[in-house]
Amino acid sequence: MCTDLLPLNIDPRINTLDRLGCERLEALQIAADELLNIGDPMRVDARYLDALAEDMQTYFLTGEEAEDQKRRAIANSFQIHRKKGTPWALTQAFGALDMGARIEEWFDYDGEPYHFRLDLSPTDKQITIELRDKLLESVNDLKNVRSTIDELVLSYLNVHTVAVSAGAVGESCSTAEPINGYTIEAASTLSAYAGAVGEASITIRGGAYE
Repeated sequence: MCTDLLPLNIDPRINTLDRLGCERLEALQIAADELLNIGDPMRVDARYLDALAEDMQTYFLTGEEAEDQKRRAIANSFQIHRKKGTPWALTQAFGALDMGARIEEWFDYDGEPYHFRLDLSPTDKQITIELRDKLLESVNDLKNVRSTIDELVLSYLNVHTVAVSAGAVGESCSTAEPINGYTIEAASTLSAYAGAVGEASITIRGGAYE
């Protein structure tokens, strides 16, 4: 809070300028305090996260992630760039955004040398063509240059309320957006009471593109 630094018995106009100057200095101090954390993704003001993510060349940020996911992804960026081209970088980059990632190396499924399969579980995102393309773009940028992705499997759990009357049996039903060259596998549960929660595990499986 500003206080008058000059005597109050001088020209009132001088006192007014005194208070205005104090308020301006206080505003500058607040801005300076914010800049102290500008490079710390876990403490920086949320409005600077997107700019910091761009500066740190953070992967997988579409602008729709939760704030805590953005902070973790940015915080991991330095180590991910250091170990770019390794399975660790892939799993850590996706893990920061709460996506389970499982890599199957070529020698585990009798594939071509330096080929691999990737199984991702974007639990809070519906699978779309745009999401598939964004993920593959990031995978191709993070993987070893000599490596080739043979297959990308995307799966998520669709949880929803089943509308059935009391004592009746309802079936949960879920759909996914068709993607050219991919097959959709959906397994729905049966619910036997009103207002039940149905779960459908939806998997999209198909070859990746270069």
